[in-house]
Amino acid sequence: MAWPLLLLTVLIHCTGSWADVTFTQPSSVSGSPGQKVTISCTRSSGNIGDNYVYWYQQRLGSAPTLLIYRDNQRPSGVPNRFSGSIDGSSNSAYLTISDVQPEDEADYYCQSGYGSWADVTFTQPSSVSGSPGQKVTISCTRSSGNIGDKYVYWYQQHPGSAPTLLIYRDNQRPSGVPNRFSGSIDGSSNSAYLTISDVQPEDEADYYCLSSYDNYHTQCSRPTGK
Repeated sequence: MAWPLLLLTVLIHCTGSWADVTFTQPSSVSGSPGQKVTISCTRSSGNIGDNYVYWYQQRLGSAPTLLIYRDNQRPSGVPNRFSGSIDGSSNSAYLTISDVQPEDEADYYCQSGYGSWADVTFTQPSSVSGSPGQKVTISCTRSSGNIGDKYVYWYQQHPGSAPTLLIYRDNQRPSGVPNRFSGSIDGSSNSAYLTISDVQPEDEADYYCLSSYDNYHTQCSRPTGK
């Protein structure tokens, strides 16, 4: 009996959101159940060891899940078949999946930064609705610790696309993000907020909050062309 071939999709052209750093990943990696698969993430300038590398898995219809933080650390609950490493000679980070399982078919992201999100839990509403022209606010409540301990980042993800960075360092907008998007934090509610004023039809999407100490973060986009 032949085993089905699994396609592990990875995102290419992960670029620094306000730093001149580019990471390149292959567009896809395939393997059969039981095999070992390695996904690379190559830094084009600077040293791979300058910042920690993080790996995320995203299954269809689900939010990204942290697999590896600080180069090679696994959060609690991540199977030990997932491992991370860096190699200075190739200036690359690697995610290795030993004994690949059918449920590993997903999108994989590499990101880079100084911080760690492994010890922080946030709660977001399942959905927020609004009509064009209205103002909408999405909350992100930290369950323990203080919301001001780490920077908060907000991402937007349209179906079939990679997450796009909307807000970094609590309230800063990257170049190109419309000024109808704004971020804020409130210590009394221990929450961060993403506000969209004058909501547009194209704002219908998934929104994620993340937190980190870092002062460098990455933004990824899907490969284009054939």
